[in-house]
Amino acid sequence: MDFGLKQQYVFIFEARYWFNMTTATLERVYEDIQSIKFQLKRLTMMVEEDFELSDDAKKDLAEARKTSRAEYIRQKDMEKKFLI
Repeated sequence: MDFGLKQQYVFIFEARYWFNMTTATLERVYEDIQSIKFQLKRLTMMVEEDFELSDDAKKDLAEARKTSRAEYIRQKDMEKKFLI
């Protein structure tokens, strides 16, 4: 195959562009992975902490547990009321 000078220049340009895109993409992937690692560490620390419900939350939970299921409104009824 005999490529002219112009065609060779296009190949070099495309190769350079591809290389730069690959480098940029790998750098972006690395940054994303580092960000995910940081977020995972934060989430792990949050999960490992011992949390206690506030008195208001305990009161609301106790009240909700006393409520019978018959008193709850069905999802379909709520959708009819608000979405239509």
